[in-house]
Amino acid sequence: MELPDIHFATTSDDVSIAYWSIGSGPPLLITHNFGISHAELEWTVPSMARFYAALAENHKLIRFDPRNAGMSDRKPGLDLTTTGMGLDIAAVTDACGVDQITLLAVQTMGPVAIEYAARHPDRVSNLILCDTYPAVAGTAHAGWMEAMVALAHVGQSDEPLWGEVTDEVRALVAAAVPDDLDETMPAILTWNAETFLGAVVAPTLVLLTRESKFARLDESKQLVMGIPNAHLKSLEGRLLPYFADQDAVHEAIAAFLGTERPAATPSAAGRFTTIVFTDLVSSTEMVGRLGDEAGRAAVRGVEETVAALASQHDGQVIKNLGDGSMVAFPSTSGALSFAVRMQEGMADSHLQLRIGMAAGEPVHEDGDLHGAVVAQASRIADIGAAGEIVVAESVHQLALGKGFVFEEAGEITLKGFDEPTRLWKVTGSPGR
Repeated sequence: MELPDIHFATTSDDVSIAYWSIGSGPPLLITHNFGISHAELEWTVPSMARFYAALAENHKLIRFDPRNAGMSDRKPGLDLTTTGMGLDIAAVTDACGVDQITLLAVQTMGPVAIEYAARHPDRVSNLILCDTYPAVAGTAHAGWMEAMVALAHVGQSDEPLWGEVTDEVRALVAAAVPDDLDETMPAILTWNAETFLGAVVAPTLVLLTRESKFARLDESKQLVMGIPNAHLKSLEGRLLPYFADQDAVHEAIAAFLGTERPAATPSAAGRFTTIVFTDLVSSTEMVGRLGDEAGRAAVRGVEETVAALASQHDGQVIKNLGDGSMVAFPSTSGALSFAVRMQEGMADSHLQLRIGMAAGEPVHEDGDLHGAVVAQASRIADIGAAGEIVVAESVHQLALGKGFVFEEAGEITLKGFDEPTRLWKVTGSPGR
């Protein structure tokens, strides 16, 4: 899905708030914490783009950056209380021309959403609270506030907080985190909506990931026990809603709202994709040697292995090509790990495989992928030798610092391209 147009709404206290809106249907507005809020760069993170695209199938989906974060106004003297943050919700809702919204809040924005729902019962039809709590201070998340700064340079972190950290997530966090975090963090730590719980009349769904590092079960219980019409559902994953089991998240939301569950969005639906081509070497000779039936069975076996292993790394087989496959991955690390493991598995086989790879923004059309990056990956696979993994410079750059080992393979002008492409061979991966 293409990046939606960014609009700006002005709050009653003269703050410019960036937002976008896609889809049609009952309005659903998402607000999440400063550290991962950037209306534009969110679309470069495949898991976030997938989540938004799926929700927009059944909703008018609205996302905005809160004041002092992302693309919204960042300036001294902003009202950073829960009441002040609620003015952002009101401004964006008005700008979108809707009277009532389902309000979905993530982490620190939970207290803001609770207070807004309590103060404006006529404007919030349903409330969804993800990995959050009634008050920030004293929570598990409060202890992680300092990690926001570290995540802007996420390579320093031994254990990523939000699942696999890609270059896109690094860029998102670096751009999203407020510049004056020393001033913003103390303000966030004062957010407390405990006195508003009983005044929330909107039906409320509390979602909690079992491995959450930000919210605890006792905090979720406090929400459910304090809000009159609330219930709890726990899900797998580290962080809701983007880095958890999205199918389960969509099912829970659809069941709560009484809407149709969105169709699964292919994992390759992110704007930036790593394309992998696998190619069986001398497949025609192999089929001639084994016979048509046995040869085709061998090819099918490789196709099944490719599909199973790609799925383990969040990849999707776009199509099989007779003697190879085209696979798309939202993560370059996942694509490289798949390729290394695939070649390791083929090492003891009588079949030989070559793999080519490139990264970029393909054109999505009717379940297929097209464009220069697809052609580049295909051409690279054609020139590789048996047992090799050859990648474009784009892949090499995206994998820097992630533990993969590369060997320079020179430059070549690929068929159909005017400029030479620098190539690299993958010779090792983390832990291998």
